Amino acid sequence: DLKKIIEDSKDGVILFSLGTNVRSDQISLKSRQALLKAFSKLPQTVLWKFESDNIEELPKNVFIKKWLPQNDIL
Repeated sequence: DLKKIIEDSKDGVILFSLGTNVRSDQISLKSRQALLKAFSKLPQTVLWKFESDNIEELPKNVFIKKWLPQNDIL
């Protein structure tokens, strides 16, 4: 699943994580929407460490996962 997403990314991959002290699912809706809007304009695939399955409509180039093997991806 994750391997296929990375391999199919023609323009590369961006890993986005707010670390362990801030949960992405707890940032404001306005901030989340601003991030998604910015991500949608990128040619790269964005892997977002997002701790919930509940998120508004995702752009085609954004994939959320509750956990990402950061060292393996980088």
